[in-house]
Amino acid sequence: MIMQNIHTMIEDFLVNRLGSEDFQNKIYKIYRNLDDKVPRKVSDMIHHLFVICDQHVDELLYNKNIDHTKYLDKIKAMVDDIDKDIIKTFNICNNNAIQNVNTSTRSVDLIDIDKEVISVVKQKYNIGLMQTTSLSKYRNEIVVKNKSIVALSIFGQDLRTIPNIIFELKHLKKLYFCWNKLVDIGDTWGNLQHLQEIDLSCNYIHNYPASLFSCKNLRELNLNNNNITNIATHIRCFKNLESLFLDSNEIKEIDESVSFPGGFKRLSLQCNQITNINNLIQEINPIVDLNVSMNKIKEISPKIKHLKDISSLFLQNNQISELPETFGKLRNLKNLNLSDNNLKQLPKCFFKLKGLRSLGLSQNKFDSFPLVLSGLINLERLDLSNNKINTIPVEITELKKLTSLYLSFNKIEYVPVFLINLPKLSLLDLTANKIKRIPDEIKDHVKTKIFRYYLTSAFDNDHKK
Repeated sequence: MIMQNIHTMIEDFLVNRLGSEDFQNKIYKIYRNLDDKVPRKVSDMIHHLFVICDQHVDELLYNKNIDHTKYLDKIKAMVDDIDKDIIKTFNICNNNAIQNVNTSTRSVDLIDIDKEVISVVKQKYNIGLMQTTSLSKYRNEIVVKNKSIVALSIFGQDLRTIPNIIFELKHLKKLYFCWNKLVDIGDTWGNLQHLQEIDLSCNYIHNYPASLFSCKNLRELNLNNNNITNIATHIRCFKNLESLFLDSNEIKEIDESVSFPGGFKRLSLQCNQITNINNLIQEINPIVDLNVSMNKIKEISPKIKHLKDISSLFLQNNQISELPETFGKLRNLKNLNLSDNNLKQLPKCFFKLKGLRSLGLSQNKFDSFPLVLSGLINLERLDLSNNKINTIPVEITELKKLTSLYLSFNKIEYVPVFLINLPKLSLLDLTANKIKRIPDEIKDHVKTKIFRYYLTSAFDNDHKK
């Protein structure tokens, strides 16, 4: 919760939500024995409660030597309008002297104690409580006594292998093992039949073990920032897989036998060394969100038309010089980014992309405003910055839903009056052009609505006059 005026919000909370001055005294009684040397201020107590009521407890501990978990139930019991599921997360990271953590509280689902010196974790779990836990390496070993946990996070511990004890957690649904030094991720994944989400990002993994594909209920697999060189051809074995993240790996080619399960939606391959995506595009393709930005793609195959369900397509930072006419078949496309390529023009079919909401074309080689864009009647955001455009055509007024227009770093000399006919335009960026002045009609229009504009220093001087 972002609070610019904490005291005002505290007062409002007490008066309007809790309605009792006595509440401050009750809070104080709970906390007065936490620190015998330095009594706490009431405002700190209430701030503590504020964060709890905001569903996420972060930077909560003012005294880093105290286990506050045992006080959560008392606080929650005092506030009638806090639902039983409101308090979700309790963060006690970066403490120095806590030796025991009370995990029996009924008011919290997740306790995050990563990177601590805690030596003992009490295992007084209640049914339905403490379904998630985040445990780090304590004194050079992994301690997981509660075999019924459903989510586990072990990150930043420099581990080179996944401890065998992890594969004994048969109820596990989510496993986060990022920022370690994994090379071998084991071959006993078949024991974890309930796994739905795996995050193994930021490790040194080279390949997928065969047993990983026995996790039939897996929905999301994150292997970003590893040393993987291909998309496993058996990826379709994950019948329930919806999302696969392989950013920042060493993938150069995509095998023609790669295919995805029917419910697959999201594939991210940004920042690899891929030269073409032809083998990703099959006649029956379920992908909804595809990110292949920051690769070495030079052309887009006419087969792109088979991505009939695609909603978001990210192709920025490649070497694409033209688009096929079949691109207009992507009727469900809402977000398209083609920035930082070598495009000089757009195909005539582009106007058929009526569903587009956001279009990125910055850092290409357009020497004029692509008139075909006037057909994108639902477009809300258009970025044509860093090109060589010298005029803004009247056809742009067809974009009645446009809210943001980025034309910085072009060669525009004149701001046309007809821009006031874009009823929803609220941001116009014309930074670093050749504009000497702006029409009075535009200035007056700016004054009558919430509008942000960025022009050259020449206009700024004119505006000050």
